[in-house]
Amino acid sequence: MDDLKPIKIVVMGQSLGHGLFVSFEARSSVGRDALKREFQQGAQVPVEIENAAVSGTPLLLKYRRRRSWWNETAIKPGRLLASVLEASPEADIVLWSQGETDAEHPDLDLADYEASLRNLFLLLREKYGCLVVCNFIGRRLDGNDETTQQINQIQRKLADELAFVVEGAEQYHVSLFDNIHPNDAGFAKIGALSGQAIIAACLGHENVYPTVTKVIAKENIVAFYLDGPSDWAMNGQKITAACQIIPEDGESQFTVISDRAGTLTPIAMFFDPKTKEVFLVFEDGVLQPSDALMAYVAYGSCAALKQEYLITDCSAPNRPIRRCAFQVTVQSR
Repeated sequence: MDDLKPIKIVVMGQSLGHGLFVSFEARSSVGRDALKREFQQGAQVPVEIENAAVSGTPLLLKYRRRRSWWNETAIKPGRLLASVLEASPEADIVLWSQGETDAEHPDLDLADYEASLRNLFLLLREKYGCLVVCNFIGRRLDGNDETTQQINQIQRKLADELAFVVEGAEQYHVSLFDNIHPNDAGFAKIGALSGQAIIAACLGHENVYPTVTKVIAKENIVAFYLDGPSDWAMNGQKITAACQIIPEDGESQFTVISDRAGTLTPIAMFFDPKTKEVFLVFEDGVLQPSDALMAYVAYGSCAALKQEYLITDCSAPNRPIRRCAFQVTVQSR
């Protein structure tokens, strides 16, 4: 797993996101640690989690002018969001956790909140082309809990309406440190639930990508045998005849790792849609009969691997990560 590129999760929003990294009880990172543990255990892929959340920052500028920079999304990214997008130019998953500060204002316009959150999600999709996981608002013991529930329903509505937004962790029923912020046990629960939600979104959906039934290594060739649709696409174009795959910078959705030599770089790759086979050709002598090989196949937009280099069916991928691993034995000549 150490040879695989990590999946990058960027956490945005306010204090319940920020608290995954620096909690309010012991200044610990129990939430991030729980998220990382759940994700890596479920996906078997390394993960990098970046903190881009800011405490006390509502979505709507008019309710706290000095600290509200997310909300200018109706026209352009607000100052805070623009700085986050500049500092984090790539993301495979955005975890959004926000709403508690907006809920404290007695005159909150829920229609404004819904429009701003929708525009923000659309901006994130345009920027990253990735999945957005929305954690649901936590309770406020010192505010209007009816408003909290109304914001919760808006978040659920957008997760239902926008195909790239999925439901995340339930932040309402966790142990609290003060009137709004969870204690370490609460953040650990939010982190674990967030990891489980991301895994469910990434792995627990109907397969719209080709599946690999077996991988065989012989001499200097590793062959991936695919199953799935009869109509194939690459770089957004339908493929009807055998072609060479030329990934940018050596990146590919098909990876072979040797316990002896690490990640192996092929000298050529080919795909035949009629036989549903992908061939990775290596230099003579690279594959040894004694090698223990693992073959990995990525489906979807995974880490720096660009979506346009993926072999898919003719529908567009809309999930960020699905990896299958195969143990491969090098067959004797």
